Amino acid sequence: MIQVGSNVGPYKVVADLGSGGMAHLFLAVRDGPAGFRREVAIKAIKPAYTSDSSFVDMFLDEGRIAARIQHPNVVRIEELGESEGSFYLVMEYVHGATLSKLLTGLYGMGRTLEPVAAAAIAMRIAAGLHAAHETRGEDGTLLQVVHRDVSPQNLIVATTGSIKLIDFGIAKAKHRLHRTGLGQMKGKLRYMAPEQMRGDVVDRRADIWSLGVVLWETLATRRLYGAVGDLEVVRLALAGELSPPGAFCDVPFALDRVVMQCLSVDPSARPATAHAVRESIRDALPEAGRVDDPQLAALLFGVLGAELDAKAAQLPINTPTTRTLPPRPAPRDVIAELTRWLDDDSDATMVGTYEGYEEREEEASPSLEELM
Repeated sequence: MIQVGSNVGPYKVVADLGSGGMAHLFLAVRDGPAGFRREVAIKAIKPAYTSDSSFVDMFLDEGRIAARIQHPNVVRIEELGESEGSFYLVMEYVHGATLSKLLTGLYGMGRTLEPVAAAAIAMRIAAGLHAAHETRGEDGTLLQVVHRDVSPQNLIVATTGSIKLIDFGIAKAKHRLHRTGLGQMKGKLRYMAPEQMRGDVVDRRADIWSLGVVLWETLATRRLYGAVGDLEVVRLALAGELSPPGAFCDVPFALDRVVMQCLSVDPSARPATAHAVRESIRDALPEAGRVDDPQLAALLFGVLGAELDAKAAQLPINTPTTRTLPPRPAPRDVIAELTRWLDDDSDATMVGTYEGYEEREEEASPSLEELM
């Protein structure tokens, strides 16, 4: 059994990072000559679920699919292995926080992201998604990857300022071992495309809808569907009765239009690719392309620095902290530049209770939100 102090291949497990759903996450290191060291995260199936063939197949699919995706905005999978009858994934260790935690922290400060910052984050998500969608197999053909679970919980803002898409546990692709039953849904309902809600066959445009929801919520600092129940969520999505984010906050019209194109009920009316979404965002708000990773890192520390420092102090590795940040840009300056005060009469329904909000999911794989 994998545990702190054990060896997994060339890696030594040095810390327990937590548990989620049916898997456990560990921090491990690999030492080599001349002071070489690499830190990784090891995701292992909990012993109680090793006999669940459906989950094991999903786990293996995650490793097989994600390992082929090579992009700085997607968490890198380095190895899929087996130890004492249990499978595990060796992946890039990312020190940071989920986008949902960042939004919640901002709300606690009475602030929200400026559109330029929300757009900069969305452009990075779109780049990672496009790389996933364009992933090819050994024969050169597209694997037709669809993440199916793009949400703020599955997006990591790293302490380096990069944005990482995680958790391909329920991704759809050719040659998957696990098959979704007819009419079954996978993913978080409030980020799910209408065709996904209906149980229809989905393609990359379902992820574009989800990206649209993430950008909508990042701009408006609220849930797209507010606090309504699941049946009303489905009704609103299928009917296309969704207001643009500009109805709740100051958003450039061109960016409003990009968001609502992503949220078209008809998939054919959405942008055809995530790359096209990225280009449309850049055209709508060109200054978003000038927001760099050091600024996003400073923003993250400005909002969640105390929490990140406390986490770093518990880990037996060197990780960035508030004290080791470069002097420029200063977190306070970035907060002033990339965020703004919420309106006094804001009735935001997304953040504040966002982290504690439990989505009811069908057959969803464990989220890594609490683990990374």
